[in-house]
Amino acid sequence: YRVEQEASALVEFRRGLKKWTKIHRQKHKLTEGWIASMVLEAIFKETSWPASPDKVRKSMNQINLDMQGLKGGPIVWTMNNHYRTTTFYRVYRWDSQKNGIVTVKDWTPLEVN
Repeated sequence: YRVEQEASALVEFRRGLKKWTKIHRQKHKLTEGWIASMVLEAIFKETSWPASPDKVRKSMNQINLDMQGLKGGPIVWTMNNHYRTTTFYRVYRWDSQKNGIVTVKDWTPLEVN
């Protein structure tokens, strides 16, 4: 009985994981694409016309972009860092009573060296 019950739970877990992973990956890609577009827009808004590699680079070195809730804080770029100076993580877990994912820890900053 226990083996059958565990096997049944494992099948259900895998089914849920497969469904959630598909949805999560799509949303994640859309969100990251939107953020990349926001960064590009900010760069080009700050680049005077006619654009040149030096003008674009200067704009890239000064990015400080409000993520409007998509991340835990702004994306800040410097001359030496075109990733971000601080990245933000949120921690989630599965809540079986809510039958869904809940936030365990809200946005937490992590300095990028």
